[in-house]
Amino acid sequence: MLLLPLFLACAHPSPSPVSGVVAPSSSAATSTPTPSASAEEALAPRPFPSAALAAGIPQGTKIRLGIEQAGQPTVEQRWEFTKCTADAATIASKVYDTNGTLLTDEGEATTPWTELEKHASFPAAATTRTDDTIDGPLGHLDTWLYTVTVPGDDGIMLVKRYEFSKTMPGPPVLFTTERQGEEIFRMTMLERSTPSK
Repeated sequence: MLLLPLFLACAHPSPSPVSGVVAPSSSAATSTPTPSASAEEALAPRPFPSAALAAGIPQGTKIRLGIEQAGQPTVEQRWEFTKCTADAATIASKVYDTNGTLLTDEGEATTPWTELEKHASFPAAATTRTDDTIDGPLGHLDTWLYTVTVPGDDGIMLVKRYEFSKTMPGPPVLFTTERQGEEIFRMTMLERSTPSK
């Protein structure tokens, strides 16, 4: 079963079924230890603080993600932010095939913005952050490119690239993983909409 991609795609050394992307959930939020000061210092700067996430993702925001993984059928993940407060976001997630058929209704999970901020935690020693631009389904975007090089379960190095739009707080608009020069995973933001005020 495909896991709901982590809101901001954490760079774990061991890839999950969606290559290092984990589900945002209230249980995960409560079990995650608070990083110590020294641990925080060992992290690369995060793309968005929790306040920017809360301000930049209003209730009713919808996101569609195309997910391609080596050896697996291409699927589409759809998120809807069904409730957003100053403290937390509730995200409903469903997975569809390329024909639009519902495969999995993953339900809703509520996670504090402070935890969602931490999901974009990358080890400083393994990470480079550069200014970049990309062209994709959302148009031409100015981004921060995080390149994270970490060992996989088998010890072979994985190169993970996360493109975060500078003007759209939230998950990366593009996330890829390469193993020995071959792309084995790609997550592309296909659409992002917010309710009209």
